[in-house]
Amino acid sequence: MGSTTIEESSMFNVEIGLLGPVISVSLIFGNTGFYVFLFGLSTYFLLKHRVISRRRLHLLWTTSLFTISSFGSLMSVINHLMNAVVIYNALRTQSLDHFQEYNTRDKAPIIMM
Repeated sequence: MGSTTIEESSMFNVEIGLLGPVISVSLIFGNTGFYVFLFGLSTYFLLKHRVISRRRLHLLWTTSLFTISSFGSLMSVINHLMNAVVIYNALRTQSLDHFQEYNTRDKAPIIMM
């Protein structure tokens, strides 16, 4: 099995290589904005209405879920940016070696950190 060149690979064109991660990150930021809106609305209602039972408990778990979802969104953005850098370097150097090394590396040590 021979080595695939950039010209033969339909995955490595400028539209997919650079525009795809930009669209993904934009959608993630839109989703995060929706999270912020819902968190703000929930916090407002929990702080304003005194008749809600266990307000502090609701505020605690709402804040916890918002923090977890924001952290997950941040990790997703970082992952997309790392992938975009690797794809950009493969497009710039016209070599798939670094891209193949990045995709086939063992991800267990990274997950454990």
